[in-house]
Amino acid sequence: MLTWMDHYLIDEEIKNPEKVRKKIDSGKLTGIYLITLSSNQDNMLEIYAADLLKMKAQRDLCQPIVGIAKNRDNAIEMIVRILEESLQTEYAADLVNYLKNR
Repeated sequence: MLTWMDHYLIDEEIKNPEKVRKKIDSGKLTGIYLITLSSNQDNMLEIYAADLLKMKAQRDLCQPIVGIAKNRDNAIEMIVRILEESLQTEYAADLVNYLKNR
């Protein structure tokens, strides 16, 4: 089962986010990119192609999803936006808490 952060970000190019989320949850969606918390302590966020979630092992390893994007470039732009926004809050040094409390 995939874990989604409350108030996860949705790329404005995604037309029907509820339908996209259901397809991602079922492992039947390709061409979409996920922004997740990082499993590596040296990183904060990671970008995954939703295609990888077709494999059960990848689904089991997937960290909480904080955003979905139509393509990789949009995912990168979303991460930049997340970081810029977090720097303007009291959570500047704590990205995970920023994402939980936004």
